[in-house]
Amino acid sequence: MRTVRLEHQASQSLDHCKAKFGRFDEVYQGLEWLLARNPLQGFDLGGNLRVCFQTAQWAQTPGILAVFSHTANEVVIYDLKAI
Repeated sequence: MRTVRLEHQASQSLDHCKAKFGRFDEVYQGLEWLLARNPLQGFDLGGNLRVCFQTAQWAQTPGILAVFSHTANEVVIYDLKAI
């Protein structure tokens, strides 16, 4: 299993979304869990960048669009948006 690291912009976006949308953190934790286990989620943007969309209707929050890269040991999330 890979570690997941948030770059500064992604961390700020996550904090903003958690403050704005109840249960958003739970949806993010689900995304983090998935990416740590299978970083080939989503679509290849080239140059080792990928984009992934995660939703959770049960949470009644917007979905998360994340831009990230990965290695054998780590996933780095560069930015994320609530959509």
